[in-house]
Amino acid sequence: MAGQLANPSKYSSLRDSCICCNAEDQQVIENAMVKVAEGMTKLHALKGDKLYPINDLIQYAKDNLFIVIVNDQYLVAVDVIEHWMSPTRILSEELVYRIAPGDATLEDVLSCFRYLAKEFSCDKIIVGTAAAHGRDRHEALAAAYEQAGLEFDFITLRSVQHGRS
Repeated sequence: MAGQLANPSKYSSLRDSCICCNAEDQQVIENAMVKVAEGMTKLHALKGDKLYPINDLIQYAKDNLFIVIVNDQYLVAVDVIEHWMSPTRILSEELVYRIAPGDATLEDVLSCFRYLAKEFSCDKIIVGTAAAHGRDRHEALAAAYEQAGLEFDFITLRSVQHGRS
């Protein structure tokens, strides 16, 4: 399940804090997505990863994820999934990226996630630390999520095969 929201007015209770991808100002979303794609490309280059061209990344996100801007400071991308082993609907955080300075907090992002989970009838919210670079940043972000009331569910590890990831 992904794409644009059928009824953006459902999100009006968050007023200006949670603007969805089919809100009035599409250019704000476009500019933010370019900034995120450029940042992710730089981050993954540090890890030795190869990514698709920026325009392809942006188009994929627009076609397959729900894109939300929180307090004009964070761009987040989420999906609604059902795992193969359970009918439980899950709000899956695919990306959280700060796009502007300000006083927005992780709690603001999580409030938006909780709101979206309720709107999409999700029983769980899953988040990760994939966009963090370096073990210390992964651990710091995980600790911040724990302090906000989330709990560890699982840890993923990776192995680079054939010299690329």
